Amino acid sequence: MRACILLHLFFASLLTSAQSVLADPHILRDTLTLLDTTRQRTIPIALYHRADEPLDGLPVILFSHGYNENKPGSYLLYRWLLDPLVKDGYVVVSVQHELPGDPPLAMKGDI
Repeated sequence: MRACILLHLFFASLLTSAQSVLADPHILRDTLTLLDTTRQRTIPIALYHRADEPLDGLPVILFSHGYNENKPGSYLLYRWLLDPLVKDGYVVVSVQHELPGDPPLAMKGDI
């Protein structure tokens, strides 16, 4: 069982490394953190766009990666999906929905 877990972690690290190496240099990822002042909650955002054209007038896609068990940075793990959208002329905004300190979502029982 331990070998299986180590093997899984090894392949996961390879995928993450490959994603960084294969990222298109003509596509920029800017990150920023917004503040929800009502709840005093930070909202990490990533903005993907082409480096060589202005953002004015481009259509925007809001990418929702879904629930990822409060893992930090999960909104940054989808370049393989988002870069082709940027190449097609879109600006893509990816949002980190949950934060590490958030209580886990109910997945069973009376939800």
